[in-house]
Amino acid sequence: MVAPNVAVLVLVAVALLTRLTPSIAADAAADATNERAGWTLRLDEEFSDESSLKRWSLEGMAKLTPANEGPTRFLRIHTLEKPANRELKQSVLWSGEPVRGAAVRFVFRARGESRNQSLFLFNANPTRDSGHRSIFDWTRPDALYVRYAGSELIEMYSVGMLRDREKQSNIRYLGGVAVKTRSFPEGVHIPVLSSFDSPCVDRPDTWVEYDLRVEGRRITLFVDGRQVAAIEDTGASAALGTAWTPLTDGGYFGLRNFVANQVDVDYVRVFTKRESRAEGGTP
Repeated sequence: MVAPNVAVLVLVAVALLTRLTPSIAADAAADATNERAGWTLRLDEEFSDESSLKRWSLEGMAKLTPANEGPTRFLRIHTLEKPANRELKQSVLWSGEPVRGAAVRFVFRARGESRNQSLFLFNANPTRDSGHRSIFDWTRPDALYVRYAGSELIEMYSVGMLRDREKQSNIRYLGGVAVKTRSFPEGVHIPVLSSFDSPCVDRPDTWVEYDLRVEGRRITLFVDGRQVAAIEDTGASAALGTAWTPLTDGGYFGLRNFVANQVDVDYVRVFTKRESRAEGGTP
């Protein structure tokens, strides 16, 4: 006869195994699919504890808290409002190191509170004539939008995400040579490269998975497994007539919030694969 305590432990183990097996199988299938497609995993960030935050750099005012709901671990980014200046309620959580390559893929799962105004920033780099080698060579402690979209020192791309009050989100080019043509904020030209339906309209606090692929000059975006954007940026739209865009060699990436509320990030996975320069273009 099995002792009562042992029997209970066996039942608990069986229940856990039954619950976890589909997830393990799904992860294994995803890994196999990525390997066949040539993608190599470079970063698998699950924000399991505070030590993981050492790989990230925060600009602006926010409280970062690793948390969990049942088996789901996530990072809560609570952007704060400075009482003395109501404009200072913005934050950017940057990767501490850039990811380089002509083909880079970002897969992340996130959710936001009502009236969320978040961006995923990617392929961020100092502009070629800035004299800087890193985006951290100068500081942006208030994280105001003008420090990015209105700066000639930095250029990047952005994806609007978690917008529960806006029917459309978009992919844009920010900063860089666009700023040289017009003043900011009176009339800076921030090119919209593509628009897509927001997945969280009237549904705040909904988990959404974004799968963003940058291959050469091509940007493809999947939201919850459905393709919502596929664009080719030749430089005419992004760089306002120049022949080079920051798409061709990766860069820094980060999560930006415009308002004083919470954004939760379940995981961030970054992949690269070899891409011929003939396909991706040479800057």
